[in-house]
Amino acid sequence: MASQSIYAVVILYNLALSMYLFLFPLYLDHLVFSPMLIGALVSVSAVFQVILRLPMGAYIDRIGQHNATKLSSATFLLSIIFFFARPLLPFFIVIQLFSGVSSTLFWPSTQAYVASMSHRTLGYRMGMFNLLTGVAGVVGPLAGGYSKDLVGPEKSFSVLLGVSVILMLVTLALPRLHPGETTGRTMGLMESMLVVIREKP
Repeated sequence: MASQSIYAVVILYNLALSMYLFLFPLYLDHLVFSPMLIGALVSVSAVFQVILRLPMGAYIDRIGQHNATKLSSATFLLSIIFFFARPLLPFFIVIQLFSGVSSTLFWPSTQAYVASMSHRTLGYRMGMFNLLTGVAGVVGPLAGGYSKDLVGPEKSFSVLLGVSVILMLVTLALPRLHPGETTGRTMGLMESMLVVIREKP
C-alpha cells in the first residue's frame, strides 16, 4: 500500500511539474514578455532551490519525510493557484518561489520515504522511483502541448490545477511508514556547512 501510494505521488508530481515547466514560459510569451524577462523568470525557481537546499534538508529532518512530502504538494498547488491572480510580475516571482520550495522539499523527502520502506529492496525501489520520474517527464510536456493546442495557454493551467488537486489528495492519503516516529534534532545551516567543509577530501 505504501509503495503504491508513494509511486502514485511520484507520477502525479512529475507529471504536473513537467507540464508546468513546459507551459510556464509559453504563458509568459503569450503575455508578450520579452525573451530576456522570460529567461530570468524561469531561472528564479532554480535560484531559490540553490539557496534553500541546505535549510530545507534540515527542515525535512525536523518535520519528517511524510510531512515534508505533503508540504511539497501543497506549495506546488499554491503556485498553480497563483496563476489565476492578476498576471503581474510580482505574482510570477511568488509562483516561482513556491515552485522552488516545492521541488526542494519533494526530492529528498520522497527518496527518503522510498528508502525507509525496505533496505533489502532499496535498489529496485529507487530504480522504480527513477523509472516513474522519467515516464512522467516524457508524458508531461506532451500533455501540456496537447492541452495548449486544445484549450489555449490560459485554460491549460486549469488542467494543470486539476492534476495538482489530485496530487494533493493522493499525498494526503500517503500512509506514515512509522506511526510512532519522532523527528530528532537536526544540525543548523552553519553547522551543516562546517561538516561538509570538514569532510571534503
